[in-house]
Amino acid sequence: MEKFERKRTTVQSEVADVLRDRIIRGRLKAGDRLRQDHIAEELSVSNIPVREALRELAAQGLITIEPHRGAIVSAVSLDEFEEITWLRALLEPQLLRLAIPRLGQSEISELRSILKSIDDLRSSRNWGRLNWKFHSAIYRHADRPQTFAIVERLHANVERFLQMEASVLHNIKTSQAEHYSILERIQRGDIQNAAKLLREHIEVDAHKAIAAFEDAARAR
Repeated sequence: MEKFERKRTTVQSEVADVLRDRIIRGRLKAGDRLRQDHIAEELSVSNIPVREALRELAAQGLITIEPHRGAIVSAVSLDEFEEITWLRALLEPQLLRLAIPRLGQSEISELRSILKSIDDLRSSRNWGRLNWKFHSAIYRHADRPQTFAIVERLHANVERFLQMEASVLHNIKTSQAEHYSILERIQRGDIQNAAKLLREHIEVDAHKAIAAFEDAARAR
């Protein structure tokens, strides 16, 4: 049985975290069926939080719930990934522009603390979670909940590719340098250049992730 820490407020969230981690790391692959009863037995929970967790993952696009088949891990094609990158490059710099005037010293300190946590990583295992934590800690201050929800879903889908980039190319240090550059512009209140760097950061990471995906496909 897989053990997991109870840090979140609901069992549903804990189950969703376990399944999301398996999908992102490729332990659950596109087309794999997720059986509620098996998951509930393995994680020693009832079927109700498992069902709600599956709905949460479906809302994020990580799985699809099909009639008569149940929950199936969704596939993300390169075309979809490129579309997600295009959307991120449009939406995230706009959230950043709106957020910067609302970020004070306490928010800056929080962002710096998150980056320090990434610096201290000994493996890429928690990189995706902390990467989103950094970005979301900025975007939530834009006060655009609908746009934030869209971006959160995009990140959930794209993380499978970005995790591959972090694992295969060991590119966390480069990504971190870009994060620190963005944070420096945020601290200065340099909205234009912070947004420009963020867009470049999204696009460069995407190109590297695509290259890693194609290399892995050729190696099969």
